[in-house]
Amino acid sequence: MTGQTASTFSTSTLANGNTVSVMMTGNDPCASPVTTVQSQPITINGGAPVLVITNPPPVCEPVSINLTASTVTSGSDAGLTYTYWQDAAATIPLSNPNAVALAGTYYIKALSSGSCFTVKPVVVSIEQKINGIRYPTVTAMINSPLQLTARNQGTGYSYTWSPTTGLDFPNTKNPVFINNTGLEYLITITSPAGCVTVDTLLVRIDAPVVNGPAAFVPKAWSPNNDGHNDYLFPFLVNITRIKYFRIYNRWGIKVFETNVIGQGWNGIYNGKPQMIDVYMWTIETEAVNGTSYKSSGTSVLLR
Repeated sequence: MTGQTASTFSTSTLANGNTVSVMMTGNDPCASPVTTVQSQPITINGGAPVLVITNPPPVCEPVSINLTASTVTSGSDAGLTYTYWQDAAATIPLSNPNAVALAGTYYIKALSSGSCFTVKPVVVSIEQKINGIRYPTVTAMINSPLQLTARNQGTGYSYTWSPTTGLDFPNTKNPVFINNTGLEYLITITSPAGCVTVDTLLVRIDAPVVNGPAAFVPKAWSPNNDGHNDYLFPFLVNITRIKYFRIYNRWGIKVFETNVIGQGWNGIYNGKPQMIDVYMWTIETEAVNGTSYKSSGTSVLLR
């Protein structure tokens, strides 16, 4: 650097704290002093500041996101001043960075004390509200299995049916319904971000019209100890007494018999759970008017 005589000075070798001196000599013979020396300490600002961006977690409409939260820029250099922008060139300011209500990509500019800056994008995810709907009513046969279906919202969604009565797995999208009465279900659908939609489904039971005494035995039952349809037994109308209710396997072996109203077979014979199959039943009852009523049919054991 010594010996340079130009009116301007340029170098890339200076370090922070170096001092640059310039000697100026006048050509005016009356000048006093003729030669002047000035020195200037050099302060070199650092490079672009380190800006670390962590995208805020998704939220559900109408909740907004605060981009000024410390968690968004955690890990960045200390002492930075942050401004918030709608464009990468940082020319269009974001008017409400502490309450962003529209999903999209925005930009944060970090300015150091030495006027160096870094601009990086930040992604705002706001899930739109999905309104609940009422599904078309479905009809099931009394105590016969019917698969119900909720609408498919996408990957990662969870489903909860309420009440759980009559359903095999109430925390799935497609539970199986078996019951002797109709029910209206609320289906809570939750997104991965925690946004909740509640749909409604009414299940009606298609039961025969009965004028006189009758005994109805389900077409199927599922003795799996889940508390739903674990026993096969008759539903009685205008009946005061069961003389017998008998169940036989395909080889004609009687596997169950009772004369107690409300008592049924749990699918176990000789201490062993019986296989999935069609079983024949027969029943004789006494009606309220004292007459006898007989019927028979088949039911399917499901597991």
